[in-house]
Amino acid sequence: MIQQKKELLGLDVYLRLIQAYKHELPGMFVALKKREGRQFVLHSLKGMSFSVGLDDIGRHIQHIEQTLVNGADLTADGYIRRLEAKIIESLEELEAVLG
Repeated sequence: MIQQKKELLGLDVYLRLIQAYKHELPGMFVALKKREGRQFVLHSLKGMSFSVGLDDIGRHIQHIEQTLVNGADLTADGYIRRLEAKIIESLEELEAVLG
């Protein structure tokens, strides 16, 4: 998937997309700590994750969204608490692949 993104967008554009993603993360992490509006933040973060090729994160967020829809807020809270670490880890792996 990462190779496809690089070929489709070009390396420079792809790297700028990743930088924009990283730039938005701190505000999104803060917003996710609040219950109000977090489904919107999750939805935005999911789309951004898929756009940079972090499909595992996108699917994880889909699972969190479905957990919230099912009314399991406490379970979703646990997933959300671990989400920041998962994203950072995935970004580090992505950057290692890109060199």
